[in-house]
Amino acid sequence: MVLNLVAAASLTSARRKCPHHLLDNRAYILLIEKIIRQDFRGSHILRCPLLARLQNQYQDQFYHFTELPQLICEIDELKQEFVTVSSLAIEQLEILKKFCRDAKNANLNLYHFAD
Repeated sequence: MVLNLVAAASLTSARRKCPHHLLDNRAYILLIEKIIRQDFRGSHILRCPLLARLQNQYQDQFYHFTELPQLICEIDELKQEFVTVSSLAIEQLEILKKFCRDAKNANLNLYHFAD
């Protein structure tokens, strides 16, 4: 598993919880390829800025619960690009979306702790 996400009210309480693993390595690679593209000059273009924070799986990330509606929208946007490409990616994005929605409904933040 690649992402270790925890829904919690604070960083302190998040560190005490068991991680919720969401994306496996194959799905993670597919997602990052869709989020990060290169233009004709070789520059990187980041789509889905909230999801793009996860491009470095070895760096901790934090999502405030007020950001979760936008994160859910980005997941839905990205999911459309995998309809004919990868059922694994769609399945993993659905799991991520449900996790985000549950955290949003409980007013909890999301924490990603790097390996």
